[in-house]
Amino acid sequence: MTMLSIKSAFLSGLTLAGLYGFISDLSPGCGRPVPGNSVPGGQSLTFVILSDGRERSYNLYLPQAYKSQIPTSVILSFHGQGRDAKEQEILSQFSDPLFNRYAIAIYPQGINNTWETNPHAPSDISDVQFTSDLLDHILDSYCVDPTRIYASGKSNGGGLVGKLACDSTMASRIAAFAPVAAAFYKNLIGECNPGRADIPILEFHGQYDDVIPYEGGMRHNQPLFPIPVWLQDWASRDGCEGSMANVTVPLYDGVVKRSSWKCSGKTAIVAGYYTHDLGHTWPSTAPNLDNKTGHTVYNATPIIMEFFKSHPLSRPEEL
Repeated sequence: MTMLSIKSAFLSGLTLAGLYGFISDLSPGCGRPVPGNSVPGGQSLTFVILSDGRERSYNLYLPQAYKSQIPTSVILSFHGQGRDAKEQEILSQFSDPLFNRYAIAIYPQGINNTWETNPHAPSDISDVQFTSDLLDHILDSYCVDPTRIYASGKSNGGGLVGKLACDSTMASRIAAFAPVAAAFYKNLIGECNPGRADIPILEFHGQYDDVIPYEGGMRHNQPLFPIPVWLQDWASRDGCEGSMANVTVPLYDGVVKRSSWKCSGKTAIVAGYYTHDLGHTWPSTAPNLDNKTGHTVYNATPIIMEFFKSHPLSRPEEL
């Protein structure tokens, strides 16, 4: 298929693509047949790539609306320590058409079910490099909009999301970041030099999270960032200044407190949801793998989806 025919097909699909904004970039995978036995709207499949000389795997879900000529958003969803890619797919629900009709959902698999932002992770493995190699592979294999690649994750996976946001190379490739109940170890995140000052950050945390406490503390003999400090640091990096930059409002009859910052004219580019009566849990109105007997008053997943939709990667001409 020629580039002209791809662009013609793309323009005919603007009604679909418009749900995620005007898309002008084409990845190398545009116009190529779907790899393997993947079927749009079907079950996720497991694939393997080589990264740093190792075989690394990931699960991939193609939405029903996927067309090989129309650039598509991508969501990376990283599992927590001790869990795997399939469990993260079930937990985060990015493969559920109720919440996600248009984005490719990718669930990377950590070595030994963990990521490099865990103090006990193997020291010779770079999951930042794996993520970079995985994105190269996905852009070469599928029709992707490079300005709409996003990252989310739970707990240890959320900590990796935080490290990706601090990495200048990855922050130039991933548009927005939404960790949940994230473990941000001060000594494992490293220096934070994202390379741009407009990075959208959204974090969810429970009042009764006794695994990764909201106020920080020690775990595995390593200090954790208090979540309010972590969010404020990001607000400062993003240029949120002045007494009116931060606004905290109660939601759901006070069960949730939402803090958000207005930065460089952009509203809520940094935001955090603090939920009373919630533990180390992906917020959901129905029981899930984290909370099999109870639930909370909102679903994090559609909030994340809306946040991602609102924050594409700025093109150079827009900076």
